[in-house]
Amino acid sequence: MAFIHRQVKASKPFYLQLSHYGGKSQADAKPETFEKVLKLGLGRNERNIGAAAVALDVDTTIGMILDKLDELGIANNTYVIYTADHGTPGRNGPLRGSKGGLWDGGIRIPLFIRGPAARRGAHSSVLVTGVDLVPTVADLAGVADRLPKAVEGGSLKELLGNPSSGKVDRRASEIVFHFPHYDKDSLGPVSAIIADNFKLLRVYEGQRNFLFNLSKDIGEQNDLATAWADKVHQLDARLTKYLASVGAELPTARTRPAGDRSPIANPTRGRRDVIFEALDQNKDGKLTADELKRLPETLRSLDKDGDGNVTRNEVRPR
Repeated sequence: MAFIHRQVKASKPFYLQLSHYGGKSQADAKPETFEKVLKLGLGRNERNIGAAAVALDVDTTIGMILDKLDELGIANNTYVIYTADHGTPGRNGPLRGSKGGLWDGGIRIPLFIRGPAARRGAHSSVLVTGVDLVPTVADLAGVADRLPKAVEGGSLKELLGNPSSGKVDRRASEIVFHFPHYDKDSLGPVSAIIADNFKLLRVYEGQRNFLFNLSKDIGEQNDLATAWADKVHQLDARLTKYLASVGAELPTARTRPAGDRSPIANPTRGRRDVIFEALDQNKDGKLTADELKRLPETLRSLDKDGDGNVTRNEVRPR
């Protein structure tokens, strides 16, 4: 609030980024907010109550920002953009999946824009991405012609003024997501392309493809890959072409020595478990009762500087 006030008082334009972060427990919300939500009778699940309280704190803070813009008389010359980075780690029904994957539950997020060029109270179902925000802001500021050619995305200015136009001018009509990592989704590394309401998921483990018609199947339950083989081939080729055009790094297949049939270690964690490795003396991938008895000794051995405390840096693998 003070920053906005100082900028306006000095007649300076400003850019303010407010990045909220909140978990889903009582400790993540203001105590008075948690008590307020508790009285709403949402049940006994503390995690649900905590998540609701965190959301209410965010709502309150955003309200304070909007009220301050009105109070200072600059709301008609200021854009407010609200969005998120990914879906929640929990359930996102009716969407499938969540944070850490490319099902729509992990990548479909809200976007609200308020400002002089945005039609008040309007809604659009046109798919856009965070990549579109830089061209949009540049266009609204009248400097679109100064953007480097490598900047992707398209301006949403026309869509803001006429939500029914359904038009975003981009270099390519498709939208691509590339996630060549192991995270929370059991699919592992995956890429996705959305074009003309069809979404193709390319799963690198096992070289599988899924195809969904998002206009009829928002929950991604009906895989059309077998029945629509030509569409799969077409979208897969477009995805390959795009990834190659931007020099995207691709995941590589995990290998093992010939004849080794032991389970492959879970790749979802990028770093070793130092404590487990220190306890596992015979390196058989499991801890015996005798090895577990060495736990206190092992923990003390991690105290590299001998100060009586074990820090995160001391247990972090080098």
